[in-house]
Amino acid sequence: MEFAIRRLKDSQAAKVLPAMAELYGQLVATNALPVTEETLGALLRSETAVAIGAFDGSRLVGVMTMNIVPLPNRLVCYMDDLVVHKDYRGGKLGVLLMETGIALARRQGAYSCHGTSHPRRESANRTFREVGFVVRETNAIECRL
Repeated sequence: MEFAIRRLKDSQAAKVLPAMAELYGQLVATNALPVTEETLGALLRSETAVAIGAFDGSRLVGVMTMNIVPLPNRLVCYMDDLVVHKDYRGGKLGVLLMETGIALARRQGAYSCHGTSHPRRESANRTFREVGFVVRETNAIECRL
């Protein structure tokens, strides 16, 4: 199966909103917030955020979001969400999205890519390892606002 992989643009927000809402609705997280026109627009207008979509024809069937952020001594990439539609899982589409994101970060001069995934998300963790990520001994720390 052939997929078109491309960066999502602000001008596409209204068109991809229903598909984004469906994809994010498939996340297991019990505290997942809904995708809205405002949140999607903010993502797609951001100077540091990137959303890469996988299309089967005109249908958005997967998305990966990341931020490429300057620090005082380097540029780093933080891969955030990777969501593949349940009907398309198991076909390496997640790998393709992540490889595309890594290539983009590399072209922009990022020093490294970072990501987090809950241990129970076995498939996501396999995907991270498959594209070259290694598990670090660290703490994931969050402050909800």
